[in-house]
Amino acid sequence: MYTVFMSTQDGLRWIKAGYKDLDIAKFLLANEYYSAAAFHAQQSAEKVLKGLLRLQGQSAWGHNCIVLLQQVESLLNKPAQPSLRDSVRRLTRHYIPSRYPDAFDIGTPEAHYDEPIAQQAVDDAQAILTFVQENKP
Repeated sequence: MYTVFMSTQDGLRWIKAGYKDLDIAKFLLANEYYSAAAFHAQQSAEKVLKGLLRLQGQSAWGHNCIVLLQQVESLLNKPAQPSLRDSVRRLTRHYIPSRYPDAFDIGTPEAHYDEPIAQQAVDDAQAILTFVQENKP
């Protein structure tokens, strides 16, 4: 087992990585790699939420953006807007099926993702990045 030290520097690294994942998602969307774009959008949201928690000295584990947002809401002592909760619900769904060929009965993830789904994921991630930016200490 190892110890993780939460610090401002650590939190900012996570947020920076989240911004990079959103850039990657946008690139993949523009080049019609829709399932990969959705995955990187999910990763973007996950990382910036973890970064916000770490900025506050909190541990942040797991891949469920719903749980991470709930932790942030508790920390900030205020609920997020319903539209942001909708965004994290949609993004959390992309963590596994956007990557694994056996996530669906038939076809690869690419067969189950299209431009509107990927665009929604990118938009959702952008909303979460904006929320994090507005709530950074």
